[in-house]
Amino acid sequence: EELQEKMMQEVSHLHKKVRLRIPQSHYELVSEIRGAGNILSCEYEENDILLEAEIPHHLERKVFHFLS
Repeated sequence: EELQEKMMQEVSHLHKKVRLRIPQSHYELVSEIRGAGNILSCEYEENDILLEAEIPHHLERKVFHFLS
């Protein structure tokens, strides 16, 4: 149990939880997040995609402008 707990803590450091508002014209970014991270929720509002996701650190720069 202790080992499993440690492993979960380490894995959680590899991903960051974010809320994003991404224009549908940038759907390729949503696809990249879906492939490399974990989408927790996805909603559509007008021309935007509202995401709550866990992303790897290497995607942080790409999503910076879409943080909500």
